[in-house]
Amino acid sequence: MPTSAGPSVGLRSYAVSHILGLLPDRWFGVHAKASDRFVVSASEYGLCNRLKSLLSAMRVAERLSRSVAIYWPENNLVNCRFSDLFDNAFFEIPSAQGRRKIGSNEEKYCVVDTWRLLTFPGELPANYAREYPSFRGGEIDWEYGRIPAAIRKAYTGYISQLSPVAAIRTRVDAFARAFNDRTVSVSVRSWPDHKLRAETLYRIENVFAAMDRHEGAEFFVIADSEAVMEQLLARYGRRILRCPKQTTDGDRNTRAGMQEILIDLLLLSKNRHLIASAYSTFPEVAWWLGGCMADVKIIESEECLAVFRKTLTLDDEYTRLTPPDLLQRATAG
Repeated sequence: MPTSAGPSVGLRSYAVSHILGLLPDRWFGVHAKASDRFVVSASEYGLCNRLKSLLSAMRVAERLSRSVAIYWPENNLVNCRFSDLFDNAFFEIPSAQGRRKIGSNEEKYCVVDTWRLLTFPGELPANYAREYPSFRGGEIDWEYGRIPAAIRKAYTGYISQLSPVAAIRTRVDAFARAFNDRTVSVSVRSWPDHKLRAETLYRIENVFAAMDRHEGAEFFVIADSEAVMEQLLARYGRRILRCPKQTTDGDRNTRAGMQEILIDLLLLSKNRHLIASAYSTFPEVAWWLGGCMADVKIIESEECLAVFRKTLTLDDEYTRLTPPDLLQRATAG
């Protein structure tokens, strides 16, 4: 779910509406045949939202016997190409200037433009979702261990196909040697860009309480604020592990910065214990990347979560699928 400033609604709508009719005949050495049919992952938001969109597109594409294509615009949220992060040979749609108009054809080009991990009709009981339901109620986002084993198995299969570029793999493997069986991954969101979430969810005391349960353990920590990190360093000192950076922490505006964000995400996935901020896709995707094996402790108190849940409104992300009956088609096969 997007929570930071992103592309304008108008720009996003323009881009998505044109994806169906603006595709190139070649991407990075991979040719597209006239007979090819695609499911296009088209999220324009942050890295983890895009990865969830891609995984959903992969799942739908397999059901429909289609190829996967990626619309991955370089913007203030992710200012790099997909191919700067991963070496998978997906069809990556370049910028508008590099596209060739071939006509709108929903039967040929399906679009998945959602941050959610999609499920198919009938896979889950009615009103299954507890954490962030839509009008449909069949969502698995942030449900962690509640997610049925069959759905976890399906998505981890797609995750295992993702291949970070060699330079990223090398740095992850090198730093992960500092981890041991007691190392705890910690992902803290203080929501400086989201006033409501900051006021209702974030309490540094809750972060301390979750971490204090792991007496003597070291913590690999990701935080969205240097002020938060300073508080954690003051309390836990050398028990805090941080991967050295070549760019500014959290830099989304350069290729190197985005690569380091992916490195942090992959490292977060490596440990058996995960302390996570609620409603953050960063630890959620890390949990998936780790094969859903980590024991997850949500930082926020039940009191904070109850207050926040009262502010939620049911979304309708399924209107962002093209054609609208995409999931029904995929279920029918």
